[in-house]
Amino acid sequence: MKSASLQTGQQVGEYRIEKLLGFGGMAEVYLATDLRLERTVALKLLPPELARDESLYARFEREVQQISRLSHPNIVTLYEFGRDGSLVFYTMQALEQGDLAARIRGGALDPAEALRIMRRMADAFVHAHALGLAHRDVKPENILFDGDNEPVLTDFGIAKVLDASGQMTKTGMTVGTPSYISPEQARGRGVDARTDLYALGVIFYEMLTGRVPYKGPDSFATIMLHLTEPLPQLPEPLARFQPLLDKLMAKDPDERYADAGELKQALRELRRQEGGATPPPPGRTRPASPEPEPKPAPGPEPAPANPAPAPAAAPEAPSAAADATPAAREVGEDATQVMSIEELMELQRAQSRKPQPGAPAAEATAPPAAATPLAAAAPAPEAEPAEQGGDLFADGPGGSDNRTLFQAQAQTGRIVEDTLPPASRGAGPLARLTRLHLLLILLAVVCGAAVAWQLLA
Repeated sequence: MKSASLQTGQQVGEYRIEKLLGFGGMAEVYLATDLRLERTVALKLLPPELARDESLYARFEREVQQISRLSHPNIVTLYEFGRDGSLVFYTMQALEQGDLAARIRGGALDPAEALRIMRRMADAFVHAHALGLAHRDVKPENILFDGDNEPVLTDFGIAKVLDASGQMTKTGMTVGTPSYISPEQARGRGVDARTDLYALGVIFYEMLTGRVPYKGPDSFATIMLHLTEPLPQLPEPLARFQPLLDKLMAKDPDERYADAGELKQALRELRRQEGGATPPPPGRTRPASPEPEPKPAPGPEPAPANPAPAPAAAPEAPSAAADATPAAREVGEDATQVMSIEELMELQRAQSRKPQPGAPAAEATAPPAAATPLAAAAPAPEAEPAEQGGDLFADGPGGSDNRTLFQAQAQTGRIVEDTLPPASRGAGPLARLTRLHLLLILLAVVCGAAVAWQLLA
């Protein structure tokens, strides 16, 4: 196991080493304290070759100056670049929530989390590539997490400087991590921002499946697989991500996304298809609070001890009862049980006790409210104006009482003969004449007979 080059408590420049955080390929990362500003930083100790080669050191210093222009929440903030004797280092913000490699070792990530990390990295590359900066060594170990669980990209520029200097890795290949190296990078050809997108595609595959797409027995075999083998297909439950992956990891850079901005747009569309938040349909808005549940309608009234036999129900006529309150609708639907036959007979018999014309008929003939729940449920409608040709219920002998009977029946929505007294059911208008009507008719008959007798005599 590789041992740390620095010890806890050792001072490097103006920084005191607190502990080793890990090894990053050709570098070592320590948690350190800035003695001047009294803040915690991450100190990255670079390969000793930089101290031995002045031209390489100068080139790296210029590259760090370019990297210091990066200002993005998903790109690490660089503080200082320096040298202390044979030690070359730079300091940056401390990110102590681990790296993406550690999370993948725990198993495949949830697709939603993988997409979130991809969106953050695409946004970071939009910023970096716009400044002309390519990473060239994108891998899970270079994606750390801050206290808010946001992925942060680190190590910009190191691979570019070492690759340009001819620095070789232990395998004898050009700088780059074999599992994430692009085909053009492996061939030693010119690279650009699309190389970073290829590596990001490898990371996406690894986040979804828990393994890298190409794994040979050694670094050389792994690199050859990137050059020659087609991309392994995702399992069926993840097949919806295959088009994105194919575009990211195309062997030919011209067949990949043109830039990180195009990738960002594709990820946004994929997020929408995955069920991201969508606005409500036009003309509708989300309610500010849940709508109150409707109260249950009151149950039917208990039936009387000795109920009268209910007449056969007739088809309901369209009326305003359909738009009435629930209580009024209930009365309308069950009116033959509310007003008994005897009450209607009593109402008709009251015609013979009709007061003088002009007296209010409702006060003289209407049954008590307690005996007529229908009247309490809804007020009786006002009488309609008489149409041309007369009104069956016009004021006159028995007219107001007939109107009262009509109004009581109209409340139920059923003006049917079933509610008339048994003697009048099925009969014509003559059966509904009052005793006064019959007396007048009899008197007319007698007078007519007397006149006829006089003429005959």
